[in-house]
Amino acid sequence: MGEDETRSGHALRGELQSWLAGPATLDDGWVVLDLDRAREYRPLAVVSQHYDLADVASPPDVLAFVQQHGLLRHGAGADEHRERLSDFESEALKLRVALRLNLELRRALTDDLSERAEGLRALRAEPALSTRFEEKALSDLGLLAQASIAIATTVSEGLRGVELAVAPMFEWSAGELQPFGEVGDFRLAPHAPNLLGYVYYRVATDIVNRTPMRTCEECGRVFPVADQRQRFCTPTCASRARYHRWSKRQPSEGE
Repeated sequence: MGEDETRSGHALRGELQSWLAGPATLDDGWVVLDLDRAREYRPLAVVSQHYDLADVASPPDVLAFVQQHGLLRHGAGADEHRERLSDFESEALKLRVALRLNLELRRALTDDLSERAEGLRALRAEPALSTRFEEKALSDLGLLAQASIAIATTVSEGLRGVELAVAPMFEWSAGELQPFGEVGDFRLAPHAPNLLGYVYYRVATDIVNRTPMRTCEECGRVFPVADQRQRFCTPTCASRARYHRWSKRQPSEGE
């Protein structure tokens, strides 16, 4: 292929521009990426951004997220590489509640609705989602409809600016073919203006495809389920739960 063909092939891939991730520091309420130590990567190759962002609950969590995934809206071509800590916290909370609401909705549709309705109503009152519910649901079915609309609205807002393109199942780089599927097969590839766009593309894909997910019995985190027997999000949580069970079986002092 010539240079023009290579350039055309790149446009067809609809691939995401490189993003930056690396060490960051906190400076008076700002998260500042260290450009000298940052690395470039392709967010589309990482499948866990949405769960990792939803797991952010403290400043150290934010720094760990930036180390692995980068800033939310400022990538390689940005004029500055810092974002407010409060932006991370608010985006993480909104995403965390949306994932929990989706999980509760699934449970309500497969379990006893009357038992699950309480959980849905509790999430309905969360500040991150309360504005999505215009009025009190008059029935459990109405509550399910409201939850569905709240999830769809939140995720659709996160998808603003994301474009889809048809991409072949290979890359053409430096004159070499790099397949990750059969030549002649295609896929839908998103092109997002920032990392948040890719985060919500992953969320949308999981919701539409009904990717199995569960709440960790130890830490409460929503996580994708690879095995239906899986009850914990990480081996760490599984080990912690085993320790708690063991400690409860131990006799207390004086017995």
